[in-house]
Amino acid sequence: MKAIKIYGLLIGLACLIGACDSYLDVELQNQITLEEVFSSRGTTEQYLANVYSYLPKEHDMFTDGSVVARSDEAHFSWLSGIDWLNFINGSWTTSLWAYNTWADSYEGINQATVFMNNIENVPDEQISQTDKAIMKAEARFIRAYLYFYLLRKYGPVFVWGDQDADNLIRPESIDRHPLETNVEFILSEYDKAIAILPAQISDVKWYGRITKGMAMAAKSRMTLYMARPLFNGCTLYKGMKNKDGEFIFPQTPDPSKWEDAARAAKVVIDMGIYELYEDKTETDPFKRSIRSYMDVIFEQWNSEIIWGRFWDGGWEYNVRCAPPKVVREGYGGYCPSMKLVDTYPMSESGRYPVTGYQSNGYPIVDPLSGYSNEGFTENYLHPLDDFATIKAHNSCVGRDARFYASVLANGMYWLNTYKGQKLVTFYDGGTSSYATAGDVVKVGFLWRRMFNPLYN
Repeated sequence: MKAIKIYGLLIGLACLIGACDSYLDVELQNQITLEEVFSSRGTTEQYLANVYSYLPKEHDMFTDGSVVARSDEAHFSWLSGIDWLNFINGSWTTSLWAYNTWADSYEGINQATVFMNNIENVPDEQISQTDKAIMKAEARFIRAYLYFYLLRKYGPVFVWGDQDADNLIRPESIDRHPLETNVEFILSEYDKAIAILPAQISDVKWYGRITKGMAMAAKSRMTLYMARPLFNGCTLYKGMKNKDGEFIFPQTPDPSKWEDAARAAKVVIDMGIYELYEDKTETDPFKRSIRSYMDVIFEQWNSEIIWGRFWDGGWEYNVRCAPPKVVREGYGGYCPSMKLVDTYPMSESGRYPVTGYQSNGYPIVDPLSGYSNEGFTENYLHPLDDFATIKAHNSCVGRDARFYASVLANGMYWLNTYKGQKLVTFYDGGTSSYATAGDVVKVGFLWRRMFNPLYN
């Protein structure tokens, strides 16, 4: 809690200024104690909300989302001042905030443990035993999930278990626990939470809180990660030991871990709660396919969402994926790679248009797919944005519905007409022309799936 941190800072300053003992007797009237926190429902819920706040924000490029631009499927236009460049130029260190999320995650782990160790102190007339158990299960899951987040980013870590910060072993005496110890702890904590968490949240005010299905889905992801070669007998990590002489990673692969992952996924499916979102408004089948694929992001709390967090505007997407000079604030920083665009199949044949690439980078086209990467089609109507015809490059004609939901290609119109019809062209002299650096589109394509056409 912030109050506890501030209190510690005041004590530290006092010790520097003069005798420390006298300051330890000071009673700060504006600081709430743990006993006071866990004396009422309102303050207890606030503490739990604080525990939730440690969950990673993986869409935010300045914190956990610094991984965005490291994707093999995308291009990023900025060449300075961006955290991911530190990986390229060799200046990456754990002192950089974007990569030093270690401390924040362990702080969240401790806050979850403190909550779990104190929730039973709340009077029953404030919170029922049933609700206490559910809230404790939420904190338990978050703690385990933060361990998973650390493991995914740093490899196996030290597991504190149920100890809080008042009883921790000093850092100099610890080392990584083996991967199996990490996994066993995380999965056992997931299972304990799953046994108590509700299947669904009925009160719309609390949507987004952890449910049984969400914890099951996290378990499915965890088991899938552990089955993959990187964590399952990877040659690169063979022989690595901790201070106690234990192997940190498995020394041989275990194929049965794939079966564990399949079973964990099947449990979520068998709940019968989740299903693919389908638009119910469009009568045209192709348009309905586009909207179903796209609107799953805009239709809040729909049947496809297992765990969601909706945010106000999504600046990282709505600005950085918008075409520069065409809209009032568009940076064009995130772009799909040409290879990713090539992976969308053809609608009629269902075949993938590009099967590989020659040594000079030219695509190897499947002649049976119906795809052409040459020439233009005049007076073409975009399947969804059909308010005006365009001169479409043939590579953009006849593609899968997901292509039109996801990709804004050179020569297409901007997806709403709030301030008139705006043709988007990325070539030199076009409406969103190329520049050598900064806010540009490098590949002739932008993402469009994150934009709701109804919004300005």
